[in-house]
Amino acid sequence: MKIILIIILILFLDFTWLYLNANSYKNLVLKIQGSPLIINPIGAILAYLCVIITIIFYIIPIIKEKNKKGVNLLYLSLIYGGGLGFLMYGIINTTNISIFKNYDLLVALKDTLWGTFLFTIIPYIYIKI
Repeated sequence: MKIILIIILILFLDFTWLYLNANSYKNLVLKIQGSPLIINPIGAILAYLCVIITIIFYIIPIIKEKNKKGVNLLYLSLIYGGGLGFLMYGIINTTNISIFKNYDLLVALKDTLWGTFLFTIIPYIYIKI
């Protein structure tokens, strides 16, 4: 049951983020590919599965184990969850900067910070509840 709640929370938070930043992403895609943004549902589902699997099966077990030793949960979530989120989103965004002439640095930075936040807060909430 806790896993379903976390999946819903991931989707809610990310959809909210995408909704609030939709214009930035739409404009960036239009600038890069010269046509409007069209979401590929299969790609989106696969991307969310990767996020969910990474958080539930890799990050949370590490944080839980370290937290047994009395280390602060928020600190662990930031170091392990946020660190991995920063690296994953950072790799995608810096790769996009390197291959797309018109990729926006500000969008890349915001998106990387978003990944850091998402991968920090979800494990924290999961372990707290």
